[in-house]
Amino acid sequence: MAQVTDITLVQAFEKLFISSKQKRIEQQSDGSYYVKHNGLARSHLISHLQGTKTIGIFSGDVYSKYLCFDIDTGSYSKAQARNDVRVLVWSLISEFGISKEYIPVAYSGNKGYHVYLFFDDVIHVEYLRAFYREVLERTGYSTSDIEFRPTATQGVKLPLGIHQKTGKRCYFVDYFSSNFKALNNNHIHNIKQLDTVRFKTKNNLKDLYEIQAEEIYHQLCKFLTKDEARTFTGVVNMLDLTEKQIEHAETDIIKMLQDKTLIYPDTRNKYTLLIAIYLKGQGNESYYVEQIINEIMLNSKRNYNRLVSSSERHIKRETKKIVKYVFNTTIGLKNGNTTIELYADEIKDVLALKNMRLMQLYLSMLIHAKRHQPIGADSFYMAYSTIADYGNPANRSTLRKYIHQLEELGRIGVVASNVIDPIRSEVEGYSYKKPNVYHIKKSFNQNSRQKVLIKADVTSVNINDILVKAYHDNVIGIDEIKQLPRRQFDKFKQSL
Repeated sequence: MAQVTDITLVQAFEKLFISSKQKRIEQQSDGSYYVKHNGLARSHLISHLQGTKTIGIFSGDVYSKYLCFDIDTGSYSKAQARNDVRVLVWSLISEFGISKEYIPVAYSGNKGYHVYLFFDDVIHVEYLRAFYREVLERTGYSTSDIEFRPTATQGVKLPLGIHQKTGKRCYFVDYFSSNFKALNNNHIHNIKQLDTVRFKTKNNLKDLYEIQAEEIYHQLCKFLTKDEARTFTGVVNMLDLTEKQIEHAETDIIKMLQDKTLIYPDTRNKYTLLIAIYLKGQGNESYYVEQIINEIMLNSKRNYNRLVSSSERHIKRETKKIVKYVFNTTIGLKNGNTTIELYADEIKDVLALKNMRLMQLYLSMLIHAKRHQPIGADSFYMAYSTIADYGNPANRSTLRKYIHQLEELGRIGVVASNVIDPIRSEVEGYSYKKPNVYHIKKSFNQNSRQKVLIKADVTSVNINDILVKAYHDNVIGIDEIKQLPRRQFDKFKQSL
Protein backbone atom coordinates (compact mmCIF):
# COMPACT_ATOMS: atom_id res chain seq x y z
CA MET A 1 0.00 0.00 0.00
CA ALA A 2 2.89 2.35 0.77
CA GLN A 3 4.30 1.72 -2.70
CA VAL A 4 0.92 2.61 -4.27
CA THR A 5 0.88 5.84 -2.29
CA ASP A 6 4.40 6.63 -3.48
CA ILE A 7 3.37 6.10 -7.12
CA THR A 8 0.36 8.39 -6.80
CA LEU A 9 2.61 11.04 -5.28
CA VAL A 10 5.11 10.52 -8.10
CA GLN A 11 2.30 10.97 -10.61
CA ALA A 12 1.36 14.20 -8.86
CA PHE A 13 4.98 15.37 -9.10
CA GLU A 14 5.01 14.60 -12.82
CA LYS A 15 1.76 16.43 -13.38
CA LEU A 16 2.66 19.56 -11.41
CA PHE A 17 6.43 19.94 -11.64
CA ILE A 18 8.22 18.03 -14.37
CA SER A 19 8.87 19.77 -17.70
CA SER A 20 12.42 18.49 -18.27
CA LYS A 21 14.04 15.16 -17.36
CA GLN A 22 17.50 15.87 -18.78
CA LYS A 23 19.17 16.48 -15.43
CA ARG A 24 18.48 16.87 -11.72
CA ILE A 25 20.14 18.11 -8.55
CA GLU A 26 20.80 15.98 -5.46
CA GLN A 27 21.31 17.51 -2.04
CA GLN A 28 24.38 16.44 -0.06
CA SER A 29 24.68 15.99 3.71
CA ASP A 30 26.17 19.50 4.10
CA GLY A 31 23.18 21.07 2.33
CA SER A 32 24.97 21.71 -0.95
CA TYR A 33 23.75 20.38 -4.31
CA TYR A 34 25.40 18.39 -7.08
CA VAL A 35 24.05 18.43 -10.62
CA LYS A 36 23.43 14.96 -12.05
CA HIS A 37 23.37 14.86 -15.84
CA ASN A 38 22.10 11.29 -16.24
CA GLY A 39 18.46 12.29 -16.30
CA LEU A 40 15.46 12.17 -13.98
CA ALA A 41 13.55 8.90 -13.53
CA ARG A 42 10.60 7.78 -11.42
CA SER A 43 13.01 5.87 -9.19
CA HIS A 44 14.65 9.18 -8.23
CA LEU A 45 11.28 10.66 -7.27
CA ILE A 46 10.41 7.60 -5.18
CA SER A 47 13.77 7.81 -3.38
CA HIS A 48 13.03 11.47 -2.73
CA LEU A 49 9.66 10.70 -1.15
CA GLN A 50 11.14 7.88 0.93
CA GLY A 51 13.85 10.22 2.21
CA THR A 52 16.86 8.25 0.95
CA LYS A 53 17.72 10.99 -1.55
CA THR A 54 16.69 14.62 -1.88
CA ILE A 55 16.01 15.64 -5.47
CA GLY A 56 15.61 18.98 -7.19
CA ILE A 57 14.64 19.77 -10.75
CA PHE A 58 15.24 22.33 -13.47
CA SER A 59 12.86 23.95 -15.89
CA GLY A 60 13.15 23.10 -19.57
CA ASP A 61 15.39 25.22 -21.76
CA VAL A 62 12.40 27.43 -22.60
CA TYR A 63 9.32 26.32 -20.67
CA SER A 64 8.23 25.47 -17.14
CA LYS A 65 5.09 24.05 -15.54
CA TYR A 66 5.34 26.16 -12.41
CA LEU A 67 6.82 29.20 -10.68
CA CYS A 68 8.49 29.00 -7.29
CA PHE A 69 9.07 32.07 -5.12
CA ASP A 70 12.00 30.89 -2.97
CA ILE A 71 11.80 32.84 0.30
CA ASP A 72 15.06 32.69 2.26
CA THR A 73 14.54 35.43 4.84
CA GLY A 74 14.40 33.15 7.87
CA SER A 75 18.12 33.05 8.68
CA TYR A 76 17.62 34.86 11.97
CA SER A 77 13.93 34.38 12.57
CA LYS A 78 11.48 31.80 11.23
CA ALA A 79 8.76 34.31 12.09
CA GLN A 80 10.25 36.74 9.56
CA ALA A 81 10.07 34.16 6.78
CA ARG A 82 6.47 33.34 7.70
CA ASN A 83 5.54 36.99 7.66
CA ASP A 84 7.13 37.36 4.23
CA VAL A 85 5.11 34.40 2.98
CA ARG A 86 1.92 36.10 4.16
CA VAL A 87 2.87 39.39 2.50
CA LEU A 88 3.65 37.65 -0.79
CA VAL A 89 0.51 35.51 -0.75
CA TRP A 90 -1.66 38.49 0.12
CA SER A 91 -0.19 40.41 -2.82
CA LEU A 92 -0.91 37.51 -5.18
CA ILE A 93 -4.49 37.38 -3.92
CA SER A 94 -5.32 41.08 -3.66
CA GLU A 95 -3.25 42.62 -6.47
CA PHE A 96 -3.14 39.82 -9.03
CA GLY A 97 -6.50 38.18 -8.37
CA ILE A 98 -5.16 34.67 -7.70
CA SER A 99 -7.28 32.62 -5.32
CA LYS A 100 -5.51 31.10 -2.31
CA GLU A 101 -6.47 27.61 -3.56
CA TYR A 102 -3.94 28.15 -6.35
CA ILE A 103 -1.08 29.24 -4.02
CA PRO A 104 0.39 26.25 -2.15
CA VAL A 105 3.33 26.82 0.21
CA ALA A 106 5.96 24.30 1.33
CA TYR A 107 8.58 24.46 4.08
CA SER A 108 12.11 24.35 2.64
CA GLY A 109 13.41 22.25 5.52
CA ASN A 110 15.80 24.92 6.73
CA LYS A 111 15.38 28.70 6.81
CA GLY A 112 12.59 29.49 4.39
CA TYR A 113 9.55 28.57 2.35
CA HIS A 114 8.62 27.92 -1.26
CA VAL A 115 5.50 29.65 -2.58
CA TYR A 116 4.22 27.98 -5.77
CA LEU A 117 2.02 28.74 -8.74
CA PHE A 118 1.19 25.78 -11.00
CA PHE A 119 -0.18 25.90 -14.56
CA ASP A 120 -2.27 23.55 -16.70
CA ASP A 121 0.16 23.93 -19.59
CA VAL A 122 3.82 24.84 -19.95
CA ILE A 123 4.65 28.55 -19.91
CA HIS A 124 7.72 30.45 -21.08
CA VAL A 125 10.26 30.75 -18.24
CA GLU A 126 10.99 34.36 -19.15
CA TYR A 127 7.28 35.21 -18.95
CA LEU A 128 7.29 33.79 -15.44
CA ARG A 129 10.42 35.76 -14.60
CA ALA A 130 8.72 38.93 -15.82
CA PHE A 131 5.74 38.20 -13.56
CA TYR A 132 8.09 37.46 -10.64
CA ARG A 133 9.80 40.84 -11.10
CA GLU A 134 6.43 42.57 -11.17
CA VAL A 135 5.41 40.88 -7.91
CA LEU A 136 8.67 41.89 -6.22
CA GLU A 137 8.30 45.46 -7.39
CA ARG A 138 4.84 45.69 -5.85
CA THR A 139 5.78 44.00 -2.58
CA GLY A 140 9.10 45.81 -2.14
CA TYR A 141 11.26 42.69 -1.83
CA SER A 142 14.66 42.30 -3.47
CA THR A 143 15.84 39.34 -5.53
CA SER A 144 18.07 38.30 -2.62
CA ASP A 145 15.02 38.11 -0.32
CA ILE A 146 12.90 36.10 -2.73
CA GLU A 147 14.58 34.18 -5.53
CA PHE A 148 13.12 33.02 -8.84
CA ARG A 149 13.04 29.27 -9.47
CA PRO A 150 13.33 27.07 -11.46
CA THR A 151 15.38 27.91 -14.55
CA ALA A 152 17.31 25.75 -17.00
CA THR A 153 20.46 26.42 -14.97
CA GLN A 154 19.13 26.86 -11.42
CA GLY A 155 17.25 23.93 -9.97
CA VAL A 156 15.04 23.87 -6.91
CA LYS A 157 14.40 21.11 -4.39
CA LEU A 158 11.09 19.27 -4.68
CA PRO A 159 8.76 19.33 -1.64
CA LEU A 160 7.90 16.33 0.56
CA GLY A 161 11.51 15.14 0.80
CA ILE A 162 13.98 15.45 3.68
CA HIS A 163 16.48 18.29 3.95
CA GLN A 164 19.78 16.41 4.11
CA LYS A 165 21.47 18.88 6.46
CA THR A 166 18.68 19.53 8.97
CA GLY A 167 16.91 16.17 8.66
CA LYS A 168 13.54 17.95 8.47
CA ARG A 169 10.72 16.95 6.13
CA CYS A 170 9.66 19.59 3.58
CA TYR A 171 5.89 19.46 4.06
CA PHE A 172 3.27 21.64 2.49
CA VAL A 173 1.97 23.97 5.18
CA ASP A 174 -1.22 25.73 6.20
CA TYR A 175 -0.05 29.34 6.04
CA PHE A 176 -3.29 30.58 7.60
CA SER A 177 -2.41 28.83 10.86
CA SER A 178 -0.21 30.75 13.30
CA ASN A 179 2.76 28.37 13.15
CA PHE A 180 2.30 27.11 9.59
CA LYS A 181 0.91 23.69 10.51
CA ALA A 182 2.33 20.82 8.43
CA LEU A 183 -0.12 19.15 6.01
CA ASN A 184 0.08 15.47 5.12
CA ASN A 185 1.62 14.36 1.84
CA ASN A 186 -1.72 13.77 0.18
CA HIS A 187 -2.35 17.51 0.19
CA ILE A 188 -0.47 17.53 -3.11
CA HIS A 189 -3.53 15.96 -4.76
CA ASN A 190 -5.62 19.00 -3.80
CA ILE A 191 -3.35 21.51 -5.54
CA LYS A 192 -5.03 23.37 -8.39
CA GLN A 193 -3.40 24.52 -11.62
CA LEU A 194 -3.97 27.98 -13.08
CA ASP A 195 -5.33 28.36 -16.61
CA THR A 196 -2.13 29.22 -18.52
CA VAL A 197 -3.71 31.19 -21.36
CA ARG A 198 -5.89 33.23 -19.02
CA PHE A 199 -2.94 33.90 -16.69
CA LYS A 200 -0.73 35.17 -19.55
CA THR A 201 -3.49 37.39 -20.92
CA LYS A 202 -4.66 38.78 -17.59
CA ASN A 203 -1.15 39.74 -16.48
CA ASN A 204 0.05 40.97 -19.89
CA LEU A 205 3.07 38.69 -19.63
CA LYS A 206 4.17 39.20 -23.20
CA ASP A 207 4.30 42.97 -22.69
CA LEU A 208 6.10 42.60 -19.35
CA TYR A 209 8.65 40.30 -20.91
CA GLU A 210 9.33 42.59 -23.86
CA ILE A 211 9.67 45.64 -21.62
CA GLN A 212 12.34 43.96 -19.52
CA ALA A 213 15.91 43.26 -20.59
CA GLU A 214 15.24 40.85 -23.45
CA GLU A 215 18.14 42.22 -25.47
CA ILE A 216 20.83 41.09 -23.01
CA TYR A 217 20.81 37.50 -24.24
CA HIS A 218 21.30 38.52 -27.87
CA GLN A 219 24.19 40.80 -26.94
CA LEU A 220 25.86 37.93 -25.10
CA CYS A 221 25.50 35.56 -28.05
CA LYS A 222 27.84 37.80 -30.05
CA PHE A 223 30.81 36.54 -28.06
CA LEU A 224 29.60 33.63 -25.87
CA THR A 225 28.05 30.26 -26.63
CA LYS A 226 24.30 29.97 -26.18
CA ASP A 227 24.70 28.07 -22.90
CA GLU A 228 27.11 30.67 -21.55
CA ALA A 229 24.80 33.47 -22.71
CA ARG A 230 21.84 31.87 -20.99
CA THR A 231 23.82 31.49 -17.77
CA PHE A 232 24.88 35.12 -17.66
CA THR A 233 21.42 36.33 -18.64
CA GLY A 234 20.34 34.57 -15.45
CA VAL A 235 23.00 36.42 -13.48
CA VAL A 236 21.84 39.76 -14.87
CA ASN A 237 18.18 39.00 -14.27
CA MET A 238 19.09 38.21 -10.66
CA LEU A 239 19.89 41.84 -10.02
CA ASP A 240 17.43 44.28 -8.51
CA LEU A 241 18.60 47.66 -9.73
CA THR A 242 15.99 49.88 -8.17
CA GLU A 243 17.31 53.13 -6.75
CA LYS A 244 17.34 51.76 -3.19
CA GLN A 245 19.15 48.59 -4.21
CA ILE A 246 21.75 50.52 -6.23
CA GLU A 247 22.58 52.68 -3.22
CA HIS A 248 22.82 49.59 -1.03
CA ALA A 249 24.91 47.71 -3.60
CA GLU A 250 27.39 50.56 -3.98
CA THR A 251 27.90 50.70 -0.21
CA ASP A 252 28.59 46.96 -0.17
CA ILE A 253 30.88 47.16 -3.20
CA ILE A 254 33.05 49.87 -1.65
CA LYS A 255 33.36 47.84 1.55
CA MET A 256 34.31 44.72 -0.44
CA LEU A 257 36.96 46.66 -2.36
CA GLN A 258 38.43 47.93 0.89
CA ASP A 259 38.28 44.64 2.83
CA LYS A 260 39.08 42.37 -0.15
CA THR A 261 36.30 39.95 0.79
CA LEU A 262 32.66 39.22 0.13
CA ILE A 263 30.14 40.26 2.77
CA TYR A 264 27.41 37.68 2.09
CA PRO A 265 27.68 33.93 1.38
CA ASP A 266 26.61 32.52 -2.00
CA THR A 267 26.75 35.90 -3.76
CA ARG A 268 29.88 35.41 -5.86
CA ASN A 269 28.16 35.64 -9.26
CA LYS A 270 26.01 38.57 -8.23
CA TYR A 271 28.85 40.67 -6.86
CA THR A 272 31.28 39.68 -9.60
CA LEU A 273 28.84 41.31 -11.99
CA LEU A 274 28.09 44.31 -9.77
CA ILE A 275 31.74 45.02 -8.95
CA ALA A 276 32.68 44.73 -12.63
CA ILE A 277 29.95 47.21 -13.57
CA TYR A 278 30.96 49.58 -10.77
CA LEU A 279 34.68 49.53 -11.59
CA LYS A 280 34.01 49.92 -15.30
CA GLY A 281 31.85 52.95 -14.51
CA GLN A 282 34.80 54.41 -12.60
CA GLY A 283 36.83 54.26 -15.81
CA ASN A 284 38.95 51.21 -14.99
CA GLU A 285 40.15 48.83 -17.68
CA SER A 286 39.09 45.20 -17.96
CA TYR A 287 42.39 43.58 -16.94
CA TYR A 288 42.41 45.54 -13.66
CA VAL A 289 38.73 44.79 -12.96
CA GLU A 290 39.35 41.06 -13.45
CA GLN A 291 42.42 41.22 -11.18
CA ILE A 292 40.55 42.97 -8.34
CA ILE A 293 37.52 40.66 -8.49
CA ASN A 294 39.70 37.55 -8.46
CA GLU A 295 41.53 38.93 -5.43
CA ILE A 296 38.25 39.45 -3.55
CA MET A 297 36.78 36.06 -4.47
CA LEU A 298 39.93 34.03 -3.88
CA ASN A 299 40.58 35.76 -0.56
CA SER A 300 36.98 35.01 0.46
CA LYS A 301 37.38 31.34 -0.41
CA ARG A 302 40.79 30.89 1.24
CA ASN A 303 40.20 32.76 4.47
CA TYR A 304 36.47 32.76 5.23
CA ASN A 305 34.48 29.58 5.70
CA ARG A 306 31.41 29.13 3.45
CA LEU A 307 31.55 32.49 1.66
CA VAL A 308 32.54 30.85 -1.64
CA SER A 309 32.19 27.14 -2.45
CA SER A 310 33.40 27.09 -6.08
CA SER A 311 36.89 25.91 -7.00
CA GLU A 312 39.59 28.53 -7.62
CA ARG A 313 39.81 27.50 -11.25
CA HIS A 314 36.05 27.94 -11.66
CA ILE A 315 36.16 31.34 -9.92
CA LYS A 316 38.82 32.64 -12.31
CA ARG A 317 37.03 31.28 -15.38
CA GLU A 318 33.67 32.79 -14.39
CA THR A 319 35.26 36.13 -13.47
CA LYS A 320 36.88 36.34 -16.90
CA LYS A 321 33.55 35.64 -18.64
CA ILE A 322 31.54 38.11 -16.57
CA VAL A 323 34.11 40.91 -16.94
CA LYS A 324 34.21 40.26 -20.69
CA TYR A 325 30.42 40.53 -20.77
CA VAL A 326 30.41 43.83 -18.86
CA PHE A 327 33.03 45.39 -21.12
CA ASN A 328 31.29 44.18 -24.30
CA THR A 329 27.93 45.70 -23.40
CA THR A 330 26.62 49.00 -22.13
CA ILE A 331 25.12 47.57 -18.93
CA GLY A 332 25.48 49.98 -16.01
CA LEU A 333 24.39 50.34 -12.39
CA LYS A 334 22.44 53.46 -13.11
CA ASN A 335 21.61 54.89 -16.50
CA GLY A 336 22.68 51.98 -18.63
CA ASN A 337 21.47 53.76 -21.77
CA THR A 338 22.40 51.82 -24.89
CA THR A 339 20.87 53.44 -27.93
CA ILE A 340 20.90 57.21 -27.40
CA GLU A 341 19.61 60.22 -29.31
CA LEU A 342 21.53 63.24 -30.58
CA TYR A 343 19.30 66.27 -31.11
CA ALA A 344 19.59 69.00 -33.72
CA ASP A 345 20.81 71.63 -31.23
CA GLU A 346 23.57 69.30 -30.04
CA ILE A 347 24.75 68.50 -33.55
CA LYS A 348 24.77 72.19 -34.48
CA ASP A 349 26.78 72.97 -31.36
CA VAL A 350 29.35 70.37 -32.42
CA LEU A 351 29.54 71.82 -35.94
CA ALA A 352 30.02 75.34 -34.59
CA LEU A 353 33.46 74.31 -33.28
CA LYS A 354 34.69 74.02 -36.91
CA ASN A 355 37.85 72.20 -35.77
CA MET A 356 37.65 68.51 -36.68
CA ARG A 357 39.60 67.23 -33.65
CA LEU A 358 37.54 69.29 -31.23
CA MET A 359 34.32 68.22 -32.93
CA GLN A 360 35.31 64.57 -32.62
CA LEU A 361 36.21 64.90 -28.94
CA TYR A 362 33.14 66.94 -27.99
CA LEU A 363 30.81 64.53 -29.79
CA SER A 364 32.47 61.59 -28.02
CA MET A 365 31.88 63.22 -24.65
CA LEU A 366 28.25 64.05 -25.47
CA ILE A 367 27.58 60.42 -26.40
CA HIS A 368 29.48 59.03 -23.42
CA ALA A 369 27.61 61.32 -21.01
CA LYS A 370 24.26 60.20 -22.39
CA ARG A 371 25.24 56.56 -21.98
CA HIS A 372 26.95 56.61 -18.60
CA GLN A 373 26.02 59.70 -16.61
CA PRO A 374 24.05 58.54 -13.55
CA ILE A 375 20.39 59.49 -13.43
CA GLY A 376 19.96 62.85 -11.69
CA ALA A 377 23.68 63.64 -11.87
CA ASP A 378 25.36 66.36 -13.94
CA SER A 379 28.80 64.80 -14.36
CA PHE A 380 30.41 61.59 -15.59
CA TYR A 381 33.69 59.67 -15.43
CA MET A 382 35.69 59.31 -18.65
CA ALA A 383 39.17 57.81 -18.68
CA TYR A 384 41.73 58.86 -21.28
CA SER A 385 41.70 55.29 -22.59
CA THR A 386 37.92 55.51 -23.06
CA ILE A 387 38.27 58.80 -24.93
CA ALA A 388 40.80 57.14 -27.24
CA ASP A 389 38.42 54.20 -27.79
CA TYR A 390 35.94 56.63 -29.35
CA GLY A 391 38.49 57.32 -32.11
CA ASN A 392 40.29 60.29 -30.56
CA PRO A 393 44.11 60.59 -30.31
CA ALA A 394 45.70 58.20 -27.81
CA ASN A 395 48.43 60.67 -26.81
CA ARG A 396 47.45 62.06 -23.40
CA SER A 397 49.26 65.38 -23.81
CA THR A 398 47.32 65.97 -27.02
CA LEU A 399 44.05 64.99 -25.37
CA ARG A 400 44.68 67.32 -22.43
CA LYS A 401 45.27 70.17 -24.88
CA TYR A 402 41.98 69.51 -26.70
CA ILE A 403 40.07 69.11 -23.43
CA HIS A 404 41.43 72.45 -22.24
CA GLN A 405 40.29 74.07 -25.49
CA LEU A 406 36.78 72.65 -25.14
CA GLU A 407 36.69 73.99 -21.60
CA GLU A 408 37.75 77.46 -22.74
CA LEU A 409 35.11 77.37 -25.50
CA GLY A 410 32.39 76.72 -22.90
CA ARG A 411 31.48 73.21 -24.06
CA ILE A 412 32.64 71.13 -21.08
CA GLY A 413 33.79 71.55 -17.51
CA VAL A 414 36.45 69.50 -15.75
CA VAL A 415 34.86 68.68 -12.40
CA ALA A 416 37.74 66.65 -10.98
CA SER A 417 41.19 65.65 -12.20
CA ASN A 418 44.35 64.18 -10.70
CA VAL A 419 42.36 62.69 -7.79
CA ILE A 420 44.20 59.87 -6.02
CA ASP A 421 42.32 56.54 -5.80
CA PRO A 422 43.33 55.24 -2.32
CA ILE A 423 42.01 51.71 -2.89
CA ARG A 424 43.77 51.12 -6.18
CA SER A 425 46.90 52.92 -4.98
CA GLU A 426 47.12 50.47 -2.09
CA VAL A 427 46.70 47.53 -4.46
CA GLU A 428 49.18 48.78 -7.08
CA GLY A 429 51.76 50.03 -4.60
CA TYR A 430 52.03 53.47 -6.16
CA SER A 431 49.94 56.63 -6.39
CA TYR A 432 47.11 55.86 -8.82
CA LYS A 433 44.77 58.58 -10.09
CA LYS A 434 41.08 58.15 -10.78
CA PRO A 435 39.65 58.94 -14.23
CA ASN A 436 38.72 62.59 -14.69
CA VAL A 437 35.17 63.74 -14.10
CA TYR A 438 33.51 66.07 -16.63
CA HIS A 439 30.19 67.73 -17.23
CA ILE A 440 28.53 69.12 -20.34
CA LYS A 441 28.07 72.85 -19.74
CA LYS A 442 25.28 73.56 -22.18
CA SER A 443 21.66 72.48 -21.90
CA PHE A 444 19.86 71.36 -25.04
CA ASN A 445 16.26 70.76 -26.06
CA GLN A 446 15.69 67.04 -25.47
CA ASN A 447 12.10 67.04 -26.75
CA SER A 448 12.76 67.93 -30.36
CA ARG A 449 11.61 65.55 -33.09
CA GLN A 450 14.79 66.40 -34.98
CA LYS A 451 17.20 63.76 -33.77
CA VAL A 452 19.59 61.00 -34.81
CA LEU A 453 19.82 57.61 -33.09
CA ILE A 454 23.23 56.31 -32.06
CA LYS A 455 22.99 52.53 -31.72
CA ALA A 456 24.18 50.56 -28.70
CA ASP A 457 27.05 48.92 -30.58
CA VAL A 458 28.52 52.23 -31.78
CA THR A 459 31.65 53.02 -29.79
CA SER A 460 33.98 54.71 -32.26
CA VAL A 461 32.48 58.04 -33.32
CA ASN A 462 32.44 58.78 -37.06
CA ILE A 463 31.32 62.37 -37.44
CA ASN A 464 30.79 62.08 -41.18
CA ASP A 465 28.38 59.14 -40.81
CA ILE A 466 26.40 61.00 -38.14
CA LEU A 467 26.20 64.17 -40.24
CA VAL A 468 25.09 62.28 -43.35
CA LYS A 469 22.32 60.58 -41.36
CA ALA A 470 21.31 63.88 -39.74
CA TYR A 471 21.18 65.56 -43.16
CA HIS A 472 19.09 62.77 -44.72
CA ASP A 473 16.71 62.89 -41.73
CA ASN A 474 16.36 66.69 -42.08
CA VAL A 475 17.84 67.22 -38.63
CA ILE A 476 20.37 69.71 -40.02
CA GLY A 477 20.57 71.61 -43.31
CA ILE A 478 23.26 72.54 -45.78
CA ASP A 479 23.94 75.85 -44.02
CA GLU A 480 25.14 74.00 -40.93
CA ILE A 481 27.18 71.56 -43.04
CA LYS A 482 28.99 74.46 -44.69
CA GLN A 483 30.59 75.24 -41.33
CA LEU A 484 32.78 72.17 -41.79
CA PRO A 485 36.44 72.57 -42.77
CA ARG A 486 36.90 72.36 -46.55
CA ARG A 487 38.34 68.85 -46.60
CA GLN A 488 35.60 67.53 -44.32
CA PHE A 489 32.92 69.29 -46.38
CA ASP A 490 34.23 67.61 -49.54
CA LYS A 491 34.17 64.24 -47.78
CA PHE A 492 30.58 64.88 -46.71
CA LYS A 493 29.50 65.67 -50.30
CA GLN A 494 31.15 62.50 -51.58
CA SER A 495 29.17 60.47 -49.04
CA LEU A 496 25.78 61.71 -50.22
